[in-house]
Order: sequence, then C-alpha cells, then structure tokens
Amino acid sequence: MIGGGLVDEGYGGDVDAVLLWWRAGEGVLADALLAAGAVLSEGRFVLLLNPKVGGYGRPEDIDEAVVLTGFHRASAIELRHWHGVLLTKPSRSR
Repeated sequence: MIGGGLVDEGYGGDVDAVLLWWRAGEGVLADALLAAGAVLSEGRFVLLLNPKVGGYGRPEDIDEAVVLTGFHRASAIELRHWHGVLLTKPSRSR
C-alpha cells in the first residue's frame, strides 16, 4: 500500500511491492514467489535479491522458479553485494 508502512509475511491484505531476499538453501524459491504473488496487488512487482558472494542460487534455478510461478523478468540490477531481479506478473483477466 503506497504511503503505508512495511508489513511482514503475516499481513493479510494486498501489497504494492514485495522485497524478497533469497539465498540458496533457504527453501523452495518457487514457493516463496507463489506466496508473494498471492498478496501482490495487480500490476505491481517483486524485487528478488540474491547475494553475489556465497549462497547465491544458480541463475537457472531462479529462471525456473520465475517461469513456474508465472512471473516475468522485467529487469536486472546490481546493488553493491547483491544481484537484483525485478519480477512482474501479468494482470489477471476480468
């Protein structure tokens, strides 16, 4: 919600963006993306961050999770010690 505060995974409403830090070995990325997509407002995004050193998941694993969950890569960014991928989800049909 724009103008609102940050919320955690227990929040029950829709959100405008999800910031997801992800390291290899922290469970199943596709499951985390599905959970993120479930609370994401239509037309919004997920910023997925992975550490550059140690614990970085293989790009193929990230690509597979993105495709499996219906997200699309919008762009990639580099943040000091992190790789970032901006993910979007197609709008729901009405």
